[in-house]
Amino acid sequence: MGYLCCSGTVDGVLRFNKGLPLSIRSVFYPLLGDRTWGWFGHIIDILAVLATLFGLATSLGLGAQQAASGLGHVFGLEANIGLQLGIIAFVTTLAIVSVIRGINGGVKVLSNVNLIAAFALLVFVIIAGFSIFFDSLTTTLTGYVENMLPLMNPYGREDEAWMHGWTVFYWAWWISWSPCVGMFIARVSKGRTVREFISAVIIILP
Repeated sequence: MGYLCCSGTVDGVLRFNKGLPLSIRSVFYPLLGDRTWGWFGHIIDILAVLATLFGLATSLGLGAQQAASGLGHVFGLEANIGLQLGIIAFVTTLAIVSVIRGINGGVKVLSNVNLIAAFALLVFVIIAGFSIFFDSLTTTLTGYVENMLPLMNPYGREDEAWMHGWTVFYWAWWISWSPCVGMFIARVSKGRTVREFISAVIIILP
């Protein structure tokens, strides 16, 4: 969550403390000065939009594959490209409707529904699958501790699959969301201190 802290903190301070527009180009104002409002700033905003589009496309693609696989496992459906496209269309429609209805009428309602569903799923897993989770916890935790340090070392390794498949791919995917999500978090955090903002992003947001 460090990338969201950096993006959101700078966005919020420059917007609410310095009075600059809430945009990615404003983040570069201390470095570029008035050139931020020219063509250089346009390029920055365009790159931020493209990064968000790439992050959204990746999230939709991976999410559709996972959802199609789950529906196929539960209901016996064939997890083909048609089902995945249907899921993408459904999610996109929900997103468009929520954006059109605004933060209070759309995004807030969708977020509350998501929070309730996530909490209900958590309760269900605790009640129905706690024994399975507890049985595998020791083995999984031991394997995590054993492999964490070797996999964190980027030097002298011959296996490039982990570095490319995890570090490079997932970091690029997560960071691509930082312009959009950082501005959103900064906007809804008006009136909070920097300490409160960072604590909420690091502790609550994950």
